[in-house]
Amino acid sequence: MTDWRSIFGHAEPYDEQVDGIETAIETAREGGYTVVEGACGTGKTMLALTAGIDLVRDPDSDYERVLVLTSVKQQLRQFEADLENCEIG
Repeated sequence: MTDWRSIFGHAEPYDEQVDGIETAIETAREGGYTVVEGACGTGKTMLALTAGIDLVRDPDSDYERVLVLTSVKQQLRQFEADLENCEIG
């Protein structure tokens, strides 16, 4: 198990992001799916990236990659910007 906080791309996550990241990681480990809905600017992109990268980096996880699909170029740019902020070194 890894510490997702070392990956998170900002100084402090919102409380809702903490809950969302931990729920997404736990649900994925159990073979489930997570749907995240929220207003613009609430941290959904960072939540998804942090949970996904954490699972890929965990040596006890079967996950090997994070796949991002979007039909909107602006959303892709947001993922790229957030990814640059993540500590994936």
